Amino acid sequence: MQQHKDRFVILLAVISVQLAAGRWVSTFYEKYHRPTYYNTAHNSSKHVDYNATALFLRDYNPSIKKTLPPFDPSTHRSFYVNVLYKGSVICAGALISRRMIITSSRCFLANELEPSHEFKAKDMSIETGNHFGQQARVVYPVKAFFLPAGKFKHEDVHKIALLALHTKLQKGTYRYIELYRRVLKPKMQVLVSYVDSYTRDITLLSTKVISQKQCQKAFREIGKRKIPFYDDLVCVKSKKHGCSARPGDPLIVFKKLAGINIYGENCDELEGNLAADVYYTMRYAVPFIQRATDMLRAFTGTGPYAKGYTTKRYKLYADTTPDSGLNGSVITESTTLQSEVDILGESEETTLDTSSEKTEAWTETEIEPTEESTTPVASEPVTDSTN
Repeated sequence: MQQHKDRFVILLAVISVQLAAGRWVSTFYEKYHRPTYYNTAHNSSKHVDYNATALFLRDYNPSIKKTLPPFDPSTHRSFYVNVLYKGSVICAGALISRRMIITSSRCFLANELEPSHEFKAKDMSIETGNHFGQQARVVYPVKAFFLPAGKFKHEDVHKIALLALHTKLQKGTYRYIELYRRVLKPKMQVLVSYVDSYTRDITLLSTKVISQKQCQKAFREIGKRKIPFYDDLVCVKSKKHGCSARPGDPLIVFKKLAGINIYGENCDELEGNLAADVYYTMRYAVPFIQRATDMLRAFTGTGPYAKGYTTKRYKLYADTTPDSGLNGSVITESTTLQSEVDILGESEETTLDTSSEKTEAWTETEIEPTEESTTPVASEPVTDSTN
């Protein structure tokens, strides 16, 4: 009896080995040794690989997405903007998001003829650099205007100002410039962006940062302007025999916005004098940009914001304006609003999908806290044929 059991086990083992070997040989020949017909016009490198993975990769067609190329100030000119007041260009500026423009606060100081003059957002608009030189001027009205106070009481403002549009500009057509938040040191290579007074083209001038001691000496010799040289200001050497710089001109480092020209042109008025321009660095502008962004969202109801930045005027506006989109309630962190990426944390997305996106501007409506306001009506970019 035991002898029969042993023979049966041996027989099962032999059969199992033969079956396993047969399956391996079949798989091997199926994958690697299937007979092919010889064709002189079809070399061996083009033979079909019947491996399952190879067949899957052969038929796999990944979807191709359109992407935006990396930002380059020499080609993407839409970051450079003209700031217009009642249709006239008063300053330059830089597009730091698809809705926010940064410029110099010195553009909005009252003059001696009108010491009590106030600049209002409804009278402002912007024109991007990609529309410069066109027969029909394309401008976008400004929704909000943010001007900081002086560092000390009764002191002139030597900082930046912010302008906000009604809606975001179209992605792809309008490219903004990101912020450079590091400290600018003397002898550091930078690019100065300005509009050439002869060609009227946006020009990038390679220059370097100079020390504040050299800058103070240059302005002291000219004796034209008293400048408080705080840590947030930096001096950049400008070219001689040229007066093309304007307030709001961008200062570029590593293709990012490092500063904004505060005072504009500083012509070489003395023989042999060092020509320099003063810029407000973006490192110190970030808190003001954050505050302005929160205030813009609070007034327009277009996104979440920090509750600490609300003011009495905002609360009065929310309580007295039924069509403000806020319904008189204070927005909390749990309130659901239309999403809008914070301009400080927003990195320009690489995926470009313009099929469902439309560039819009709005007709400005002045809002008074004590009167009933009217809802702005959507419109297309304003085209002015009288350039």
